[in-house]
Amino acid sequence: MRVTKEIADLKLAPTIGLFLHNFETVKPDGIEKFFRKFNNDLKKMKIKQAILILAWDIQGDWPAWEDGATRDCFIDPGIFNRQMKIIKKSCDKAGAKNILLGIALAAGFDDRHLNKQCKTGADYIEGLRQCDIIGMNYYPTKDKGPKAAFDDANKLWTAVGGNKPFAFFEYSIGNYDYVNNKLIDWSEGEKIGFIRETYRLVSEYPFIKQIHWWFIGRGNEARIRCPN
Repeated sequence: MRVTKEIADLKLAPTIGLFLHNFETVKPDGIEKFFRKFNNDLKKMKIKQAILILAWDIQGDWPAWEDGATRDCFIDPGIFNRQMKIIKKSCDKAGAKNILLGIALAAGFDDRHLNKQCKTGADYIEGLRQCDIIGMNYYPTKDKGPKAAFDDANKLWTAVGGNKPFAFFEYSIGNYDYVNNKLIDWSEGEKIGFIRETYRLVSEYPFIKQIHWWFIGRGNEARIRCPN
């Protein structure tokens, strides 16, 4: 809450990833109690709004975290769509107006190879419509560039109805080639060009309201050294 307050005081929207490990089985009474308590904590800290991400990379067939994961990211779309209605109804019933619900898809809205069931982002639309903000995690590679990420975001935004703000909850350069199992070598100039092109595209895709730069990776390959 202290960090959330610091972010809110900077006039930014705090975004909290707090994954429900029992997403598939959570009951209305339990989640309503959670929302009521969390919303009261936000009010006490005078935080007007916070974005709460309850599930991550939901169509991706991989562990939520590489080390020590207690569940996978993948949620069956039928279960997701049903549970999101329960979660949204419980949030509203709790009067949790300080909480905005968000969900993060993995990159590749219409990619059928992200899970064994060949489910795409389109299968999750009904549940995503319960969100206050929709999002995606995307790491464009050199051959695709930022434009690919923004075009993919547009597919999701349009499918949901073209009426919700969008966020890249994770976004940075793609610094690893998973097909050939090797690092992607970016020069400092290419990294800077990537950032400039990203912000140029923001004006062309006004529905994109947030970009969370997520500088992770192997060593310092994703880091950018700013020139003097």
